[in-house]
Amino acid sequence: MKTVGRVMVGLGLLLGVQGTAQAEPPLLDFGRAYVSLGLGHSWANLDEYESAGLAVDDKDWNYSLGVGYRFNQYIALEAGYLNLGEASAAASGATTGNVGGYPYSATGAVDIKAEVDGWYLGPRVSFNVLDKLDVEGTIGAYFWSADYSASYTGTLTYRGTTQVGGASITDSDSGTDVYAGLGLAYKLNDQFSLRTGYTRYNIDDFDVDTFGVSVSYNFGSIK
Repeated sequence: MKTVGRVMVGLGLLLGVQGTAQAEPPLLDFGRAYVSLGLGHSWANLDEYESAGLAVDDKDWNYSLGVGYRFNQYIALEAGYLNLGEASAAASGATTGNVGGYPYSATGAVDIKAEVDGWYLGPRVSFNVLDKLDVEGTIGAYFWSADYSASYTGTLTYRGTTQVGGASITDSDSGTDVYAGLGLAYKLNDQFSLRTGYTRYNIDDFDVDTFGVSVSYNFGSIK
């Protein structure tokens, strides 16, 4: 009888240990994850084109869709898609400049367009300054892709090849560069946050600045 009692006690202790082990939290908590949708305004640094005498349109809308995971109240990791929009430059007469990182020269009328989109990955650091208001900073990598097009009438020399009579050309480029930004986040309730901020993206030899707003939905309560 004593032996049976000892076995029962041993089983009870073993089950207790197993119950404790099973109660340990998972490596990743789904309640710390969130999704975000953003809309803003982009403007590109096209001083090189302006100095070459081209009329530039360096402003456009941008939009983004992202996901994030909050490790604690200070640090989160974010990833997502961002379309920075389109910029263009046009001129008539004799012009020179760069398209896709390569020099060109043209006579007649020329119209150049570039659209940039890509994927971003980086941390977000937050500090609470008021009851529901945080100051935030971001830095990370932007894996971008750019599509270029140029149409002209007259003569165009690009990548060492001269074309006469008017035509259009297309090109593309891609790379990985750094972005950094500052902003504010306001907790609307336990699930939703509203963010606004400024971010600069380095795209090859050009800087693209953005300012916008985004809405985040948290799968768990915001701490």
